[in-house]
Amino acid sequence: MSLANTATGRLFAAYMPAKMVEGLLGDELSRFGHGSGSAGPIPRIALESLLAETRKHGLSRTRGQPIPGIDALCVPVFDAEAHIVLGILAMGPTATFDSNWDGTVAKALKRCAAEVSRRIGRTEGAEK
Repeated sequence: MSLANTATGRLFAAYMPAKMVEGLLGDELSRFGHGSGSAGPIPRIALESLLAETRKHGLSRTRGQPIPGIDALCVPVFDAEAHIVLGILAMGPTATFDSNWDGTVAKALKRCAAEVSRRIGRTEGAEK
């Protein structure tokens, strides 16, 4: 998965330790750019803004990229030590998919991720 261009990649880039993804992100940004319509690599500051947005909302989002006409939301599942262990993704056509940060899809995904996290040992209120 592209760490910069996909909802799943952004989720892991946002929640994995920086030293684990820094080299991969740098390589990807210089080689591939951002999105299918990009003329060049995404600036590091733009990616950092996207990752901060992911952390702020507790899920990642893409709209029309990397696949035009398809939006996606991805939420993290954390283990008992607050490490991200997987992401739960929902995607659909831009015209009908609710990709709002606090929309019905986002709320359902967050409930699902919280339940899976709880079942694998995460306690309520544990630090991320």
